[in-house]
Amino acid sequence: MRALLEAGTLLEDDRYVQGAQRIYGYMNERLWDDATGVYRSHEGAAVSEYTPLNLGAALGAMREMILAENKKDREKALKKLLPFQ
Repeated sequence: MRALLEAGTLLEDDRYVQGAQRIYGYMNERLWDDATGVYRSHEGAAVSEYTPLNLGAALGAMREMILAENKKDREKALKKLLPFQ
């Protein structure tokens, strides 16, 4: 997702940004767990495994969405990052 946002910026091609937004939508729809306030490590997980790599990737992706142009996605990402400040 982060690479798609960067590609969209560098190439000035919104298709990459739209792809990143679709991935972010999928993450929020299928992986977000309201009960724990974090993303599940994989779809359908009853128990999730969190590693520095997958937490860093998720937080980095949310950060990039905050910086992206889409205000709606930026606001959603900001709300999810607040507990980590």
